[in-house]
Amino acid sequence: MRTGVLALAGVLLLAAALVPFEANANFNTNFTDPPGDTSNFGSPPQTIIDSADVTAGSSTADATNITITLTMAGPIGHPGATLTYILDTHASDGIIFVYLNGTTFACESCYYYYDYTGSGGGSDTAFIGAAVAVSSFTVSVPRAPSSRRSA
Repeated sequence: MRTGVLALAGVLLLAAALVPFEANANFNTNFTDPPGDTSNFGSPPQTIIDSADVTAGSSTADATNITITLTMAGPIGHPGATLTYILDTHASDGIIFVYLNGTTFACESCYYYYDYTGSGGGSDTAFIGAAVAVSSFTVSVPRAPSSRRSA
């Protein structure tokens, strides 16, 4: 039986990667997240719910990529679990999905998606990897190219 934990982290940091603007300046952003706000499905043990809870995050960006690191309350591994983290922009025009295998820490499916076609911009989706540590993971996604962002 697979145990699942779904942790939703609406991250406005991703918006900086995908929101249209002319200058792609470097930036660093940090945030904290209140404890106990995970959503879960199945019947995961309370210990994994508590450990998988996002407590903080940070991002850095350059002209072409944004890198986001999430820190959890404790070790995120759990045999048979799939840990799901969804990071989205304020208007959900850009989303990162991270599905981590709780045994191997491999991405079962990790990808990003953005769509600005409604405002004349571009859209893209691609698989990405995640660098997983004991109680954190890092993903890096490309910024929307200037020619594909809305003006």
